[in-house]
Parts: sequence; C-alpha cells; structure tokens
Amino acid sequence: MRTLTAVALIGIGFAPALAAPVPKDLKKSLEDRLVGVWKMVKSDTGVISTYTFTITFKKGGDMVFTRTNENNQIPTRVSAGKFKAGEPNNEYKLGSIDWKVTEPGGERGEVSKILKLTDTEMIFEDPEGLKETFERVKDEKKDK
Repeated sequence: MRTLTAVALIGIGFAPALAAPVPKDLKKSLEDRLVGVWKMVKSDTGVISTYTFTITFKKGGDMVFTRTNENNQIPTRVSAGKFKAGEPNNEYKLGSIDWKVTEPGGERGEVSKILKLTDTEMIFEDPEGLKETFERVKDEKKDK
C-alpha cells in the first residue's frame, strides 16, 4: 500500500513537468490567427498572372477583398464585408470562415472550410470543392 501511495504522489508531483507545452497557435482564437493580409498564390481555377488578389481579415470580423491589375490598366476593385471564424468541430476539423462581401451586383458569400492554416500559409475549400492557397503578406512596419 505504501508503494502505491508513493508512486501516486510521485506521479502527481511530476505530472506538470511531464505535460507538453501548449503550442503558441492553439492559445490564439481562429479569428486571431486569420487577422492580417493574405495574397492568393494558387487556385483550382488558376491565378490570372496580371492580377493580385488579397483578403484582409481584421479584428472584430471586418474583411476586404482587393483585386489589383498589375499593369494598372483596370482600376483596383475593393469589396468590403464581414467574416466569422468558426472554431474547429466535427465537420470542419481546422475551422471555417463564414464570409460575405458586397460587390457590384449584390452581396456574395459562403462558408469556406480551412484545410491548412500556419503563420504563413492558408488553404481553404469552398462548398463546391474549389481550393485556394494564400500566403500571409508580411507587415512592412514590423520588418523595419
């Protein structure tokens, strides 16, 4: 009996030391991990080489789509909207992004399934199975 008590006490005493640290990203909410500017680098539909497409996620649920023609032949198009980050669940293992933006002709939106999300890369899939890959745009203010 004393052996079991000693083992139990030792186990309790060392349990915190043996526990793995919580990864930094898991401490942040999904919204916090999304906040920033993301540039599309790949799409199942192909990326038009003369355009740059970015999504800006802002704290509090605001978002902006920006399409820029690199030749400046077509004016930059900006579409503002809202997003809600859905934390991981059984259907969306890494979470989801429920978004809506206002564009000429009306409002559009969907719930996109996150397939990958790191500090520098995000891949999501729309309800029709279209996959798009984005890279985080570095904050020039932080680089200085």
